[in-house]
Amino acid sequence: MFTRRSEAINAARIERLDSLFAREVPSLEEVLDTLLRPLIELGHDETRGGSYFSRLVVSVAADRDQRSCALIADNYDPVARRFISALMRILPGLEETDAVRGYLFVIGVGMTIMAPTGRLNRLSANRCDDADIDSMVEHAVPFAAAGLRKFVARAAGNGG
Repeated sequence: MFTRRSEAINAARIERLDSLFAREVPSLEEVLDTLLRPLIELGHDETRGGSYFSRLVVSVAADRDQRSCALIADNYDPVARRFISALMRILPGLEETDAVRGYLFVIGVGMTIMAPTGRLNRLSANRCDDADIDSMVEHAVPFAAAGLRKFVARAAGNGG
């Protein structure tokens, strides 16, 4: 089940990433949307067990046991490397170590908002809705983009 769901997420990511780069060099925001949206969409899709998979992937990703590490490495590392390369291509001056850290930070955000838990609703006194996929992605993408751009600015010595 883990591999099947992961393959669905990654297939959507790679198809869209390839499509973006086939046209031209995409924007950072387009690449981040491509990285986050399939994860969040699956997490919200109860017809495919989204909330169950959300809990499972977060648990596996946070565990250090050999089986969990192998599941993440086998199912996500090849795609992660493609996105890390894409980030460095889009953001000249982004050092590889910062691209790796940035990728992991973005994934952390994605896993936090992958499934609607109601926490955003509670904390915002229902002014925000974590069941609204488009809103979640539209807010996560510029947040992540700003952090990645700050890495580039810092590396250039101007601090952003």
